[in-house]
Amino acid sequence: MSRDTKKEIFAVLVVGTLFAMTSFWNTPLDFLPWKPFSVFLLFGVVPLLGGALYLRRLRRQQPGREAPYPLLTWAVIYWIILLFLLAFIQGIMRGVGYITGR
Repeated sequence: MSRDTKKEIFAVLVVGTLFAMTSFWNTPLDFLPWKPFSVFLLFGVVPLLGGALYLRRLRRQQPGREAPYPLLTWAVIYWIILLFLLAFIQGIMRGVGYITGR
């Protein structure tokens, strides 16, 4: 594992931890059980694994060629997608709660 990859993995985990820490104070992710750990998994580990698997697939398809974007870039893309999905789910849950009166 190269030094740059280790730095990227560390950065992803740090940002995931920061998301987990901020979930104590104000979060739109009220529906998640055990918030800090869930948020850390969603924003730290899942994007890292997704980005790593995608880069591995790219390297298999084109051996000897470097992937077009570094791992951290793919992690940020996955974070954005997850944020939109979670906001959408939260909106649906609030709408259902409003309609049913809960």
